[in-house]
Amino acid sequence: MKTFILLLTTITALLLPLIGNSQCSAPTISGIQVMCSGQPITLTASSGYSNYTWSNGANTQSTTISIPGPYQVTVTCSNGSTAIGFVNVQGFTTGIAVVGGNENICAGQCAPINVLLTNSGNSGPYTIVLELSTGGTLTFVENGIGNLTTISVCPTETTTYTVSSVTNSQGCVAFINPILLSDIVNVGGGLINIDGPPSLCPGETGALTVTPNNANSYIWSNGASGSTINISNPGTYSVTATYSGGCTSTASIVVQGAGGAPPTIAGGTTFCENSNLTLTVQGGNYMAYNWSNGETTPSITINQGGTYSVTVTGNSGCTGVASTTITERPLPAVTFSAANPDVCAGACTTVTASFTGTAPFTLTYINPVSGAVTQTFSGNTGTFQVCTAAGALPGSLVVQATALSDGFCACD
Repeated sequence: MKTFILLLTTITALLLPLIGNSQCSAPTISGIQVMCSGQPITLTASSGYSNYTWSNGANTQSTTISIPGPYQVTVTCSNGSTAIGFVNVQGFTTGIAVVGGNENICAGQCAPINVLLTNSGNSGPYTIVLELSTGGTLTFVENGIGNLTTISVCPTETTTYTVSSVTNSQGCVAFINPILLSDIVNVGGGLINIDGPPSLCPGETGALTVTPNNANSYIWSNGASGSTINISNPGTYSVTATYSGGCTSTASIVVQGAGGAPPTIAGGTTFCENSNLTLTVQGGNYMAYNWSNGETTPSITINQGGTYSVTVTGNSGCTGVASTTITERPLPAVTFSAANPDVCAGACTTVTASFTGTAPFTLTYINPVSGAVTQTFSGNTGTFQVCTAAGALPGSLVVQATALSDGFCACD
């Protein structure tokens, strides 16, 4: 606990004229008054002398002073003799000490500071100004003499309070004799901030960091610990910092969500040989599109299989990536073989169809007798009967496929 004791004294100026030579009269000095800090006064020696020399170096009849204390002037009379005049200028002077209460507090708490004022006279009330080490001043009034004035201070960080000035009711600022001029209030904890991104794009991560980083532990609202955490979702995040003295500080930050839903690619994943496929970006209205094949439109048409990706940019500047793998399937094919290539008129033979592609297969072929026939086969081979007409002339029997499709593609 510290005590600032303020002693205020007002002493009447003392004039001590001395005669330096019996043939020359000592001068009188006017302008004597109690000096206030920052308020110079002018001392003037009586007239009638040929020369004036002051102890502060001035050589005029009058001199201006800003510091209290003893001053003398040596004058020269017309006959060449000299005389000396003395004056002791008193100042409004204070001696001060401060009584501190609880000088160790946590952020958000207050501490008392007490000021004791004594004076041989009574020129109150007194205005006392304290200067803060963190910037600014604190002004309060002491109304009586010998009373203890208590003020409450609530600093957000460790602060030194130093007496800057004491002014009486006449506006006179005191000269301060440094005895105990200041008191320190130590603040545990203090203000903390969270540095981090104002927004997150879909799929993006960001770091939140507490500043200053001088606490013993940190607990976040999402259960994480440490002065820095990584987040991947928008929302409100808060942190509580605990210091060695048990003080705590809290802070929070709101991280907005930017952009819309992540992009996807629609249009399918397969297409047949000798055809094409259109791929389209879905998920939102984007400002820009950049496909892996160099296209910059929302939709592209392709005629080759492979992996295709697109990078989109939203209005908020967020980017998203989507990709898809496209398979190009070959067209189905069929070949025929006859069990008995030599067939008599009016007789039948078995034809075997061999397919390439993905079952099931649907085949349309021309039967010389019955015309067009459509038949489905569940495997990669199948059989059917082909007959000749009665009375048919010798020659070749032709079986012609007119349409074929498998599980994915078709051809004529």
